[in-house]
Amino acid sequence: MDESARKILISNLDRSRATLDSWLLVFTLLVVIGVVLEVVFVIWEYRDDLHDWRRGIVHPPERPSITLLAFGLFGAGLVAIGVSGELYIGARISAVETRIRDANDRRATLLSKLAGDAKVSAEKAEGAARRATDEADDVARQAAALSQYLAVAANLVNPRHLDRARFLQLMKGQPKAVAYIRYEQDKEAEILAKQLNLALGPQGLGWQTTVLAFSIVSVVGGPPRDDIQSLAASSGLAFAAKTVPDNLNSPLRALSNAIELSLGGWGKGAAMFQEIPTLPEYTFVIAVGRHVVNLPLFIPPKLKTDRSNTKP
Repeated sequence: MDESARKILISNLDRSRATLDSWLLVFTLLVVIGVVLEVVFVIWEYRDDLHDWRRGIVHPPERPSITLLAFGLFGAGLVAIGVSGELYIGARISAVETRIRDANDRRATLLSKLAGDAKVSAEKAEGAARRATDEADDVARQAAALSQYLAVAANLVNPRHLDRARFLQLMKGQPKAVAYIRYEQDKEAEILAKQLNLALGPQGLGWQTTVLAFSIVSVVGGPPRDDIQSLAASSGLAFAAKTVPDNLNSPLRALSNAIELSLGGWGKGAAMFQEIPTLPEYTFVIAVGRHVVNLPLFIPPKLKTDRSNTKP
């Protein structure tokens, strides 16, 4: 029996008890009326006996009063009927109350079970919602990481472009120098070499610059490729100076760092270095090779949820 049926049963039992209470009141009223009639009968007899005593004369007994007998019997009958009715109705009320208590106990047990089931269902729903939230967070984090990776990949794949304003800002305070800008005979490398010349030359930092293309190296023969050209060919960009200091604040390192950051970072301007002892101080060779794309390995973010045990 479900909760709604038990609720209807309890409601019907309450109405039945209310009806029995009404009948109990009727039988109690009969008892009261019967008792009142008995009192009247007793007072009536007492009055007659008192009257005979006051006369003080012995006389033959009077004829018994039929009315008085009827009142007495009627009152006794009402008391008997009322008491019998009270006993019967009391027994019926006790039985109904027992059924009401039993129904209430069963309903309480059912409600407790339903509450427990609802709590379990709520906990399961909360767990499912938490897992869904974690999975949504995982998807969002993966999407953000992939979007960032694609942006980096697009920046690395696209032709190199020097942000002249940022380069000048990064090179502020550095001493003037002489720069020989060499480039492979490749359109993209040539454009970058000219951008470097514009940023370093009279219209930029005011350095003395010279721009010159490398000779074309034949596969079969021809002049050999010099060291700086080989470095530029393998890394895309190379620098040469009298010395290559480890100090990141040195002019050569500052120049290399400014070019890398102005090209967008993420290794796009990464370069190799060569020492040429015959070069004067503050004289640098910048060799621009063909654009070398080195895509980093995509490492997805750590997931909050373990999907290895996820059932389909």
